[in-house]
Amino acid sequence: MDDVSSSCTRSIHLINSAEFKLLVALTDPAPDKRQHEIADAVQSVGTNAIDWKHFLQLVSWHRVVPQVYLGLVAYKDNIPGNIFNQLYRSNFKIQRISLRQSAWLVKISQLFESNQVRFIPIKGVALSQLLYSDSGCRQSKDLDIIIDCADVNTAEQLLTEKMGFKRKHPPETATSEEIDFLNRCTKDRVYQHPGDKIVLEVHWRFLTDSSILEVPFDELIKSSMQQQFHHQTLRILSYDYLWLYQSLHGTAAGWYRLHWLSDIAKMLVSFKPDWHRLLKMADQYHCQKCLFEAVCLASQIYHIPIPEAFYSYKQQFWQQRLSTPLALHLLSSAQIQSFFIEFWRRLFWMPKQYFCLYLLYKLCQRPRGSVSWYRQHPHRYILYYLLRPVAFVIRRCWIR
Repeated sequence: MDDVSSSCTRSIHLINSAEFKLLVALTDPAPDKRQHEIADAVQSVGTNAIDWKHFLQLVSWHRVVPQVYLGLVAYKDNIPGNIFNQLYRSNFKIQRISLRQSAWLVKISQLFESNQVRFIPIKGVALSQLLYSDSGCRQSKDLDIIIDCADVNTAEQLLTEKMGFKRKHPPETATSEEIDFLNRCTKDRVYQHPGDKIVLEVHWRFLTDSSILEVPFDELIKSSMQQQFHHQTLRILSYDYLWLYQSLHGTAAGWYRLHWLSDIAKMLVSFKPDWHRLLKMADQYHCQKCLFEAVCLASQIYHIPIPEAFYSYKQQFWQQRLSTPLALHLLSSAQIQSFFIEFWRRLFWMPKQYFCLYLLYKLCQRPRGSVSWYRQHPHRYILYYLLRPVAFVIRRCWIR
């Protein structure tokens, strides 16, 4: 308990630091409030209150370079020249990557459309275009799309044979039995283009725990919206499903990057849903607590009022707030959640019956990283399940 208390105290100190406050001000979704907060924060430069080296580390870790650069352009005379030049170079590099990602997304859309493969972009440049009206305003490291599980092999054939992508996961050496196993137990395949180094993740479910936000793909297509993206019409998630996915993704990861919360804050300000309908949907798909945590954290960091509809779920809402200090600790200290923090947090946000399944999955079935440890004749592939707990113990205890 002392360790938890000290972590929470340290988190409060880091969140109240001048560097983190400036970062929050630069990513605030409310323009008027943002300009006022940026001006106040930059004025403190004269008192040497900002450690610019630490600030740049935070900007890089939280993947908010474009927003920070655009916000500081008007104040570049108040900022050390070498700091602003580093931001300029980083932003220029990210804009070039965003342009390449956008070009590839258009090419993939055209190829899939001509071969009757339906897909929906779920993050990346398409989300940036939707939220910020600029495909380069939101920093992203890869492209993410979701397709029907029945089209996974067709999509892979098109990507590898027509576009030159190489599969990174599962590895190209994986057997058909291993791939079938991974299709049942994971949520995506990862590809990379050897020329542009663009990474593409092809999902067929939102989360590895298939019981959470398990939405039929036909329902996603039926409810989807259309978006103009570089002269190409794309299907994108409806606002309701976008809310649920963004909340689930951030909660499962532990909210250790600010750009996930800045997206939630932007949606809180500019894309307000019918909260009663959304809360019912979240309950239906077992991710209501994820939605509670997303809104709670965004409102706490960006000082946005919590929707009144949440207070009709007082018990669930306040229970979920118990896990937010751990998320704040990960966010402020710039670290990925360990297995034990993930374990503790999932106690709060997962329904209890699914938490038990999650434990079983972690101990016995999670194949990433150890699927190629043991190769057997297909009839003896069941032995993999016996070796899996050993691999788990080695990875968690010895390798670290």
